[in-house]
Amino acid sequence: MPRTLAPVRSAERQLRSRLLVAKAARAALSFDGRLTSPTIEDACKQAGIHPHAYRVLFPTPDVLLDEIARLLVAEAASRMEWMIEQFRPEGDDPDDLVRAATCLARSSPLDRAGLMIRVERRIAAVRRRDGGDAVAGSEDALIAVLVDILHALLGKLGRRFSWPPRVLARVILDTYERSFEGWLLGLNEESTFHDSDYVREVLPLILRDATTASSTTEPRSRSGGRQGRMRSPGSATTNARSFEAHPVRNE
Repeated sequence: MPRTLAPVRSAERQLRSRLLVAKAARAALSFDGRLTSPTIEDACKQAGIHPHAYRVLFPTPDVLLDEIARLLVAEAASRMEWMIEQFRPEGDDPDDLVRAATCLARSSPLDRAGLMIRVERRIAAVRRRDGGDAVAGSEDALIAVLVDILHALLGKLGRRFSWPPRVLARVILDTYERSFEGWLLGLNEESTFHDSDYVREVLPLILRDATTASSTTEPRSRSGGRQGRMRSPGSATTNARSFEAHPVRNE
């Protein structure tokens, strides 16, 4: 093997190993959201990585949480993009905003495991006064994904932003997270959050007040709904992949 390729191959193997461990740990965190020594050991075993090599890949548990956060953003982008592609508004029906909010909630911008991981990472950063850049980077990536999703959704609704897109995305993310947390604390199933008062009443009002009807509407699809496409090149999936490829490091 040429000497110039050896460092590249080594870096690629390390990236693959990091991803495998992060995926295994993310699955384990879906149950209790806590990153413990047994969780890490089990994740290494599933990924085929010796536990002693873990510290080379992830110098601190926070670095692993940051890697998992990147996975969460990519997963959310994929879910939301697929769901919005399926969304078909009825036209000028006033209930379209409720349908849009329900569609967004069904795509799970946040799930239970993601919520717990986000909260745990923020608490760790505040407690140790370290890691703020990584947390902010994860938040910015999710906001960027949500902005692209909203562009596509509003395009199908024949509406446009009247608020700055990032402001609307931030308001939705913050209110969604708090409402979703309250829903879970009320011992409700996460799979039924789309039936909550927040999704049925509050989120449609946010979408209504932060947007306005477009002066020109986009072409309708064959099924009757307006065609809402992800902006190019800044699609939700592209933004998520860019975040994965260029993560904020806090090592």
